[in-house]
Amino acid sequence: MPKTKANERKIKIKVFAYDTVEEDRLGRKVLVEHIARRGDTVELPEEDIARGEREDIDAFYKDAKEAAAAEGFNAGSASLDETVEWLEEEKPTVQEVVDASAGDPSTAKKLLDAEGAVTGGEPRVGVEEGLTAVIQRANE
Repeated sequence: MPKTKANERKIKIKVFAYDTVEEDRLGRKVLVEHIARRGDTVELPEEDIARGEREDIDAFYKDAKEAAAAEGFNAGSASLDETVEWLEEEKPTVQEVVDASAGDPSTAKKLLDAEGAVTGGEPRVGVEEGLTAVIQRANE
């Protein structure tokens, strides 16, 4: 496994904003805002690492094992309880949930059931529409 830099972190949440001080083309120091997305590995300033590690944000994977486990979720072989846990802990985007079905209607049904359990019976509209389309394509 490649060695990582001390200030390098892999992003666990949907998006994480951070700032760096860079030189513009005139040689002046300017503050530049960056947006890292889930799965990105970025080198961060200390203050942004401290902010991201706060318990209420929990923006970074703790280690390579945790990152691999999150990236390796297989909805097709997971139980309904495991799928609910994945939705609660990883908070995947609508597209990530639909993609997790891999076009399989039984997996799409399980994901839809899990989404309903997590949201109190009110699945996100995009999840419901996307997974219902997967299920209906199988019935055509």
